[in-house]
Amino acid sequence: MKQFVVLFIVVFTLISSNFTVSAHTLSAENRLHTLDGEWVFYHKEMMTKGTFEQGKVVHIPSSFQKSVGVRNTYGTYIRKWSVPKEWRNHRLAVHIPFEYSAYAFYVDGKKLVSVGEVGPENQHETLLASRTAYFTPSKDTVTFQMEMSSFQQMRGGFENSIYIGNQAAVDRQSNLQFYRNTVVSGLMFMMGLLMLIFAWFLKDLREFFVFGLFCVSFAIRSFFAVPFLYEKVTSISYVGATKMEYIWTLLCFAIFIYLMKLYYEGFFAKWVVYSVWLICGLLIVITALTPPLVFQTLFFSVSWVMLPVFFYLLYVMIHSARLNKWVSRLNMIGAIIVFSGVILDYLKGSGVTTIRYEMTMPAVALYLLLQLIAIAKDFAEGRMELIRLNQSLDEEVALQTKQLKEKNEQLEALVWQDGLTGIANRRYFNEMVANQFDHAKQQQQKWSLIMIDIDEFKQYNDYYGHVAGDQLLKVFVDIINKILPPNVLFARYGGEEFVLITQDDQAMSLAEELRQRIEHANLEHLGRDLKRVTASFGVVTYTNEETVEELLHKADENLYMAKRSGRNRVYAS
Repeated sequence: MKQFVVLFIVVFTLISSNFTVSAHTLSAENRLHTLDGEWVFYHKEMMTKGTFEQGKVVHIPSSFQKSVGVRNTYGTYIRKWSVPKEWRNHRLAVHIPFEYSAYAFYVDGKKLVSVGEVGPENQHETLLASRTAYFTPSKDTVTFQMEMSSFQQMRGGFENSIYIGNQAAVDRQSNLQFYRNTVVSGLMFMMGLLMLIFAWFLKDLREFFVFGLFCVSFAIRSFFAVPFLYEKVTSISYVGATKMEYIWTLLCFAIFIYLMKLYYEGFFAKWVVYSVWLICGLLIVITALTPPLVFQTLFFSVSWVMLPVFFYLLYVMIHSARLNKWVSRLNMIGAIIVFSGVILDYLKGSGVTTIRYEMTMPAVALYLLLQLIAIAKDFAEGRMELIRLNQSLDEEVALQTKQLKEKNEQLEALVWQDGLTGIANRRYFNEMVANQFDHAKQQQQKWSLIMIDIDEFKQYNDYYGHVAGDQLLKVFVDIINKILPPNVLFARYGGEEFVLITQDDQAMSLAEELRQRIEHANLEHLGRDLKRVTASFGVVTYTNEETVEELLHKADENLYMAKRSGRNRVYAS
């Protein structure tokens, strides 16, 4: 338990560093800049128009309500930006954390990224998500255009700051919040499961069960909240995800109040808990049945009613702390932190403040850390009793060990497989090619190696992004798998390189057939001059090589010659 506490503290400290602190550790040319300031807003005008009428100068961040006096509308924000001398002809990136609107971002009239569908109400489709746009400026100035629309929402407009800088720096910083929330949510979820398991064995401690339920519920809620982890791994709609965020938020609050009631048994009135449950239950039903504008408006209107609950809870905690219970004092500190974070996020969601980060997540993480410290202390004080009780758990430990062993055996069966493409991995190939080499050397059998490399794959990643690059690798493997003979070993050698082991002397014709299939698949690759995906092949047949390394080196040289000869070729020596 002590080690778990130390691990949690270390990880939380590392991931709690905010966006700007990391940015300041960069060199001058890598430091990030916001694009806040004066933009020109063209109300109800889109990029498709080509020319714009008289616009209005607004200071970003700014909402539609503040700019033009209406909450639901659409338009285009435009700004000319002077490119720093050291950034010219270098690849830059603009990170858009998220906006309370659908948007499309342009540089010099070229659309780079979009979220949702921008346009009038009959065309608009909302989606909350972060995006990063990449471009290489060659002129002294560039023009940024941001199309935005918002309908049937509480808020709308250019309300969050966007950042520009060196591509590597922006990527590093834009991923920071995503990874930080992922790690924190994962820790919360694991801690919740740990508490639920404890509650299963310690059936008389409801606090463990409710605390674990709160951790798991908040981790699930975080999946749908900023920075919208769900958008990376699911196809859930914006409306569905927003409903899930609000429903789990209400569940978390209801569970939290009940947890406080359990902690302060005898001080906390039951009618307060039942009242909170009733309000949260009604809001959950309304959220499930109504569109976002309805339940969001109601949610922020009713939330003020929860303030008396907070003050009542504070009164109970102070009264309990007078009994010199250090756990009560720890709970009081944690609860104040949680409610402070919730209030700040409420004010941000209402448009009252423009805090850059969600505060509920770190506040709850701190609260859980304090709870973990309290639990660790209680367990440390009861250590001798637990040692005695552990003797009765030997049978359970044996069962868990058996299950773990079975899981490990299952994992060992998958150790040869490439996690992305599903074919053999480099480790399995190395074992098989060594066995094949030794066997062929003894039996004087013919066999061949075919090395394959996707042409200009880096440019594909640069143009479409790494997610699309991973998808291309899967499609590429599927094309090859469909025509491979059953006795051919197909493995991923590394990155975009693949290798085949075939035991016949038809390797050259097989490689040419594969090359043609890939070329004729007409997979789009706008990041290169040819505009489609091709591959190069290096073929070598075993003759009298002394070592596996010598054979692999020949295959690699042939692959290099295929690329040097113009790519999309088969080369054999």
